[in-house]
Amino acid sequence: MKVRELFDMIWRRLWIVIVFTTVVTSAVGIYSYYYITPVYGASVELLVMPNSAEEAELAREIDFNDIQTSIKLMDTYQVMIKSPRVLEKAMIAMKLRLSTTELDSKIEVKPVKSSQVIEITARDPSPVTAVEVANTLSRISVEEIKEIMKIDNIQVISEAKVSDNPYPVYPRPILNIAMAFVVGFFLSIALVLVYDSYAIYRKSRVLQKQRMMSKSALG
Repeated sequence: MKVRELFDMIWRRLWIVIVFTTVVTSAVGIYSYYYITPVYGASVELLVMPNSAEEAELAREIDFNDIQTSIKLMDTYQVMIKSPRVLEKAMIAMKLRLSTTELDSKIEVKPVKSSQVIEITARDPSPVTAVEVANTLSRISVEEIKEIMKIDNIQVISEAKVSDNPYPVYPRPILNIAMAFVVGFFLSIALVLVYDSYAIYRKSRVLQKQRMMSKSALG
């Protein structure tokens, strides 16, 4: 089939492409705006640093082993932040009626690339609750790490704040609508091509049978 014929097929069924794409895009837009509960995010940053002037001086002469030790320490702190002990104390402080598993699912802890910073992100349908969870968890994490590790080398450097106009991290209606438009458009074209190709095939089969019947009648 030539490109010209493909374009002719699409042009003849252009109304199907328009209607199908519009319906899919509208449905996704309505669902994204009115049926999906928005989730808001709040982040806090913790700095892991040398806990004395002597350590700070030594940190300037870092070798491979020092880097490995720092990485392991960062990994340890991330595990401790999401430990049941820390989560339970955070829930008590905030008076949350959640299990540690449920609270854990609302939290993401990760290192900031090429730094000694750990980022704690909390997500919740309420932007205020997300901020409260992030700030409370970070505060209790710092206290627990200092108590358990017996060193004072971690502190909060950036607290979460409630925005005047909070924007949800999920869903993203505009992105969903754009994706729905693209998918709907190409899917509608595929449906048109399949439908017309099948129609052409059926027509050719009918013509073939008619020719065979004509030949039989003449014979």
